[in-house]
Amino acid sequence: MRFCCIILSLILFLRHSSSFFLPALLAPRPGLVRWRYDHSGATNTICRLDGESRRARPPRSKERRRQPGLKNPTGTPPSGRASDPRTGRRVTSAPVETIVLAYNKPVGLITTHDDELGRKTVYDDVHDSLPKHLKRHKWHAIGRLDADTDGLLLLTNDGALVHHATHPSSKVPKTYMALCRGILQEEQIQQLREGVELTGGLGTSLPAEIVVEGFEENATLLRITICEGKNRQIRRMLLAINSQVLTLTRLSIGDISIENIDSGRWRMLTDSQVLNCLNYSPKTADI
Repeated sequence: MRFCCIILSLILFLRHSSSFFLPALLAPRPGLVRWRYDHSGATNTICRLDGESRRARPPRSKERRRQPGLKNPTGTPPSGRASDPRTGRRVTSAPVETIVLAYNKPVGLITTHDDELGRKTVYDDVHDSLPKHLKRHKWHAIGRLDADTDGLLLLTNDGALVHHATHPSSKVPKTYMALCRGILQEEQIQQLREGVELTGGLGTSLPAEIVVEGFEENATLLRITICEGKNRQIRRMLLAINSQVLTLTRLSIGDISIENIDSGRWRMLTDSQVLNCLNYSPKTADI
């Protein structure tokens, strides 16, 4: 009973004293400014409780919030380079001028920009012989050649050209000279012409043009022209007919050949060659 009386007295005390203490707590004090934001939407104003007010910066919209890797909210850094929204990394803009090099790749070089084993790449070899004004470009191979294959490799600074020339719809013919193990029979050669099932789940090869150039001791020399570029395709085609590639050289891509280009050397293609041989309209410097 005594406990209930104490609780009741405390409630009555707090009820009558709130009208005195709360205004004192909420009253403005010197040096302390309280602000509230006007949510009415009529004005972007922050009002002080002591009567003064000032203009408020409107809240930043979601569309204008900065994205990773951007220097301003418009989506394009001052340098003019775009940013990949997934990684935030800057993406080099398209080249002002399309440049294509016809390079005669030697055996032993790999077609990659970075090699974990530290082996020399085709880009290392080409970079050493490039003039100064071409060293600043980022080069890409139009199709790859493995380390054991030599011959024509096209290099360009235009990524759109790489996509165009390597897309299956481009149908750019590529001609190889292959020395194959064994004396191939006519039925085996006919299989290559019609298309064979490739290992590695790559499906069936498209019809190919096969010319027998001659025979050596327990080997057949073939000139093979294909219009696609699947991974190690020539080697997989020969495996499908129970043979094996001993040596492999790419002679040409379209009408572009390695004729008069020494091993390890390159020459620059003209705009007309890029247009006529690769069916691609090159970017020019005056654009």
